[in-house]
Amino acid sequence: MKFDRLDEALAEIQKAQALISQRRGPDFRSYQVGRIKARMGLIYFQQEKYDKAEPLLVNGYEEMVQHIAQKPQDAPLQPETIKTAIASQPWNSRQAKCP
Repeated sequence: MKFDRLDEALAEIQKAQALISQRRGPDFRSYQVGRIKARMGLIYFQQEKYDKAEPLLVNGYEEMVQHIAQKPQDAPLQPETIKTAIASQPWNSRQAKCP
């Protein structure tokens, strides 16, 4: 099945999110938490689950930008990548605002 690897990746990312939430609390915000949300959003987008993808991409991007000082130098996922993805998506009928 096409989505097997994406489902596996999503499961691993969700485990990471749950671990951070368990250790730091559900309201903890950071660059890493934003990156996790954005990665989940990208996976949902690849699965064409746009209703789940959009809020994760937008919220993940905003959180990454708010905590940009925490960004590792070699971070593989950059806020600019997420901003571009948000702006170019077919579900972007309401033109999600990116700072």
